Amino acid sequence: MKPGITVVVPTIPVRPVMFERAVRSVFEAREQMHLRFGDNVPVYLHTPLDVMREGAAVVRHRGLLDVRTAWVAFLDDDDAMHPDHLVELFTAAMEHQADYVWSRFQIRFPDGRTFQGPQFLGEKAFQQWNDEDPCQTTVTTLVRTQLALDAGGFLFDDDGSEVDGNRRGEDHVFTLRCRKAGGTFRHVEKVTWDWWHHGRNTSGLPVW
Repeated sequence: MKPGITVVVPTIPVRPVMFERAVRSVFEAREQMHLRFGDNVPVYLHTPLDVMREGAAVVRHRGLLDVRTAWVAFLDDDDAMHPDHLVELFTAAMEHQADYVWSRFQIRFPDGRTFQGPQFLGEKAFQQWNDEDPCQTTVTTLVRTQLALDAGGFLFDDDGSEVDGNRRGEDHVFTLRCRKAGGTFRHVEKVTWDWWHHGRNTSGLPVW
């Protein structure tokens, strides 16, 4: 693996507006990474396209298999990074020798409302991971690529189970696998990205 971060943004052809917003946010975050780390941690963008409607998890997994950098960051096309997102997560990974880092987010609704805070996913969502009391995580993470591969990536089998009332999705399964593969975790207690709620979001299931 070469130095750097590859941001994987899977998408489908019918979501160009969301996709363009997500990609623009990656470019802004990449600029901040360059200002902070120079050429030492280059940021690349990979945008696997789901033409056959295989589902987000399948396409994200395919994107992961293409990554050749030491780190991979995942971003869905209905999300957007804040400019400091990658800087905050990568800095936390370096300072705490973590293999898997995630942060807080805010929801943006079509009518202009925003919502953030631990109430959305429960207090546990913003604490360090605990195998005995698992929290809901999100896809939007920074992960050491080798760990993601060793954990089996986003291959997903929906068993219909729930965690804290939320359907167990591919993000939760991926996190559990990374933990079992020996990964070390760190949570950044700062809002560094937005989830743009568009009425057809499918949180908890690996579909579009």
